[in-house]
This record gives sequence, structure tokens and C-alpha cells, in this order.
Amino acid sequence: MIGRPPKAAIERLFDRVKVLENGCWVREGNENSGRYGKMLFEGKTTQAHVVSYVLHKGPVPPGCLVRHTCDNPPCRNPDHLVAGTQKQNCQDAVSRDRHSRGSRNGLAKLDEETVVQLRARLKESDTVLAKEFGVSRAAVWVIRKNLHWRHAA
Repeated sequence: MIGRPPKAAIERLFDRVKVLENGCWVREGNENSGRYGKMLFEGKTTQAHVVSYVLHKGPVPPGCLVRHTCDNPPCRNPDHLVAGTQKQNCQDAVSRDRHSRGSRNGLAKLDEETVVQLRARLKESDTVLAKEFGVSRAAVWVIRKNLHWRHAA
């Protein structure tokens, strides 16, 4: 631990903490929520994993955020926390296949099978396909140019 952190912050951080089989420290009742715990720290609402990082490892370096190596947002185990850039965090998501691309994105109007069908219809115009599939002409264009939905084969 770095220095002597405020006793109240430590008590709040570890209040009702449960240790899971994988070593994650989560607040009881929040094990499967997928949400970041929050708490008051130094006068402002802060994510619990960030508080844990600060109390155990020191300040978060400028331009960095606190990343989970365990992919469990409610976890506050300092051994599962590392500082890094937003780019590194995004790279983690891609390498661990936990990003929401394609039909896993809640806003997607298409799915992978439909994209494959759309790409196969080479002779039809973007406008015709856009109307049929309920998307914009620009969406059809970027799909056909393989700029979006690249993972759909």
C-alpha cells in the first residue's frame, strides 16, 4: 500500500466484499452485475476499482485509466488492476473478444448472415438494398467496401 490511506476509504472499499473463485474481489450482490462499483472518495464519486488501485498502487498516471486483467468490471482486487491507455483498453477488448461488434452491438440493424447476403447481391444498387434491409445507403456502401462488418465472411 502507498502511504497511509484514509481508514474510512479502506473500510468502504472492503465493506461486504466477497472473494470469488477466480480471485476477484466484488461487493456481495454485485458479483454478476457487470457494472463498475462506485463510492465516495476524496469528495467525489469514483469507481471502486480506481479507488483500490490508488490505495494499493498510487495515483493513476496522467493520460491513463485503470484496466481489469480479469475482465470483471466489479472487481476491486489490486492484483487484477493495471494502469494503461484507452487504446490499450480497446486492444484488450478486441484480443479477448469482448467488444460489441456486429450483431452483438445492441444498436445493430443487421446480423452477420444478412451482411453476407447483402454483399452477395452485387448487381443491385446501394439504394435498393438500403430500402430492403432498412439501413442507410451509406451503411450499404461501407459494408460492400468492407469498411464495416469485416468479420462477417
